[in-house]
Amino acid sequence: MGICVACFERDNAGALGLHRAALVQYIRPEILAFVLGSLVSSLAFKEFKPRGGSLPLVRFFLGFLP
Repeated sequence: MGICVACFERDNAGALGLHRAALVQYIRPEILAFVLGSLVSSLAFKEFKPRGGSLPLVRFFLGFLP
């Protein structure tokens, strides 16, 4: 199975309520897996280097709240 960026954009736009096509109004689990997998990978290989602000990891997760 390939990764179709256009399909991801369409489905995420539907999940955010930017269009009303009921068939594609959901968040694809692959998107969440990419984001969380990237976070875990960057933490595991010590590549997560925040540049500023207080509690950057907490701010990262709070960014997912509506």
